[in-house]
Amino acid sequence: MKRCGNPACRLSNPKINMYCVQCGFGFRANLQPTSIFKWLLVGLLTVGIIGSATLAVIAMGLFNNAANTNNQNAIAISPSVITTAVTIITNSTTSPIVVTNTPYVTLSTPTLVTTIPPTPTVVITTPPSTPTPTVSVGRCNNSNRLAYSKPDATGRWNIYTVSASGGDVKLLITRSADVISPAWSPDGQWIVYVLDPDKARRQLWKVRCDGVTDDTPLTSADYRNDWPAWSSDGRSIYYISNRDYPGYSVDATDIFVMNSDGSNQHSMFKIGGVVSENKGYVVFSRTNKRNQDLWVSENGGTERTLVADGMESEFAMISPNGQLIAYTRGPRTSRVVYLMDRYGRGATQISQAGALATNASWSPDGKYLAYLVKNGQNGTRDLWEIHIYDVAARRDLRTISQPEDMFFLAWGR
Repeated sequence: MKRCGNPACRLSNPKINMYCVQCGFGFRANLQPTSIFKWLLVGLLTVGIIGSATLAVIAMGLFNNAANTNNQNAIAISPSVITTAVTIITNSTTSPIVVTNTPYVTLSTPTLVTTIPPTPTVVITTPPSTPTPTVSVGRCNNSNRLAYSKPDATGRWNIYTVSASGGDVKLLITRSADVISPAWSPDGQWIVYVLDPDKARRQLWKVRCDGVTDDTPLTSADYRNDWPAWSSDGRSIYYISNRDYPGYSVDATDIFVMNSDGSNQHSMFKIGGVVSENKGYVVFSRTNKRNQDLWVSENGGTERTLVADGMESEFAMISPNGQLIAYTRGPRTSRVVYLMDRYGRGATQISQAGALATNASWSPDGKYLAYLVKNGQNGTRDLWEIHIYDVAARRDLRTISQPEDMFFLAWGR
């Protein structure tokens, strides 16, 4: 047995021991426990540092190889100085061990930039369509003109216009057959007229205000259709027809109505003559066993007698404001023009006494009336002149034409 040389221990150890089993005292080399532990620590640190550097070099080589093989990824190696100072205190002396310039590897992940080309814009160009040719008709203003029918040198009847001040006669409508009975639309842009080929079959036509454009038939040519009149709103056209009385005289007529384009034709009043309408108030003549009376119907309601005094009453025309009615009264050889209110009251003769007068027509503003006055004879034909009457002043203003064979007077719009 051998006692430990450490005074603080003094443990008995086998002779073969190099170190005390209790305190680690060295028997042969006089190695102190602290010295042994110090060198052991230095060795471990040295091995660790060398191993780390070796691994870094290997990793760098692997990444470089991968970069060379794929030729796509970029690997950046950033060197850095790692300085590790290990201070080992041996006894009372400090002995540093320094390892310098040990590189480490920094891996930079490459950024993949993908450029997507913009979607091309496809522009589809539609070739311009070829417009349908149209005939342009300027707006008409005939509010200071009057239309009427008269025969030309060949005896064929045409429609003319004349200024309300007199003079400036113009041919408006001419066809291969007689054209009579013009009726202006409320806006003045259309004219409905009667085409009369043989005095027995009369057909309604509609044409633009120039008398030529868009000339269109509205009724059948198999019957006698006559005396057209526009509704005040311009949507409908009234007229008389003997279509329900084939073989009868021309006096056997009913009042029909249709849309302004000729559609929806139907009978409105049985046994009726010349008609006028204003905002649903319809006045018309109707033949009884002895003569003609004036009748009215409001908004399609029941018909009632307006004038029935035993005299012949016809050609009733309602004023633009719907308050007055001008009409012809008396036997055919001595007819005169009267004016009354819409209820049949206050009838007053406005044409000159002793003169045969008929066929009154209102100016668009309702201030004046135009009517025909007989002044002469040409064989069997009456000669007529146009008179202008001032409604407010209650007197004739002027005569604007010379006596001639004319009829079917209509103030323009």
